[in-house]
Amino acid sequence: SRANAKSAISSIDSLTSTIRSDANTHMTNEWSKYYREISKDIEELTNSLSGLDEKKDADEIKSINDKIEEHKEKLSEAETSLIAVGGKSAPTNALTDAVSELKNPQSSTTIDSSQIEEYIKNNSAGGSWATYAKNLKTGEILDINGNDSMISASVIKLYIMGAAYDAIDQDPSLKSEIEPYISDMISRSDNDATNHIIDVLGMDRINGYIQANGYTETSLNRKMLAERTTENYTSAKDVANFLEKVYNNEMNHSEEMLGHLKAQERTSKIPAGVPSGVQVANKTGELDNVENDAAIVYGGGDYVIVVLSEDVEPGTAQETVRGISSMVYKEYNNDNE
Repeated sequence: SRANAKSAISSIDSLTSTIRSDANTHMTNEWSKYYREISKDIEELTNSLSGLDEKKDADEIKSINDKIEEHKEKLSEAETSLIAVGGKSAPTNALTDAVSELKNPQSSTTIDSSQIEEYIKNNSAGGSWATYAKNLKTGEILDINGNDSMISASVIKLYIMGAAYDAIDQDPSLKSEIEPYISDMISRSDNDATNHIIDVLGMDRINGYIQANGYTETSLNRKMLAERTTENYTSAKDVANFLEKVYNNEMNHSEEMLGHLKAQERTSKIPAGVPSGVQVANKTGELDNVENDAAIVYGGGDYVIVVLSEDVEPGTAQETVRGISSMVYKEYNNDNE
């Protein structure tokens, strides 16, 4: 009958649409992965320029820069392909920002981390630690297990904030449902506000934002206060990259994000490790065996610093975070006292 034919056609159209959507998602994910791999290659090449002498190593410097240019062409091709298969859902802003950053690669200096590593090793809180810091003026980097995947605790709320503003830009009708909760989620670390945003957006959408923007060691796997049968994860470097983008105003709503971070009520860790009067914008995270903090510090040239820990004794671990914060501040201020 005509009705059955219409039903069959509708079913076929629906199936075709689903197949196309799945194929599109697969291609978007593949191009995103390729894009991130090229970006990582460029970062490694750029870092390899560090320490080379402009005269003595001129040939090597030229060779590295030539390779960087080749990779940038591939990066641009990957961007074009990703936008083509992803349409409006492709992370064009993140890609454009990344390409812009890579147009003029600068060599960065890796700070000798041995003193801080020794301090962490001898701290009485025990556990596993990761620290990543970057001077936002000079590019100097301190990296101790920066790529390690660690339990995020409430530091995961940074990415939820990013996804929330991204969702509002894509669908302004969500603004009234989401925006009033962002401040409490960040400045007060309110778990109910966070869970409300997760409910509105959905975990898949938040994780899609996380992966599309290159935070490869980060994932949201459970709501706040939910039973810890699984954990939320991130890395110190992922968090530092997020904060650097906020500092450089490279994301939509960076100013609002920065305002929430500057209004942070929990300041007993990284902020307590720098001299009084130094402005800090931070986001903490803690569980019964986790003490984390991530911050933009407006001193020593301005820098981002992230300290993550797990399987630690909380009270003592907070003291360790403060100690690391103080040592990094002194390092970036050339203060060896």
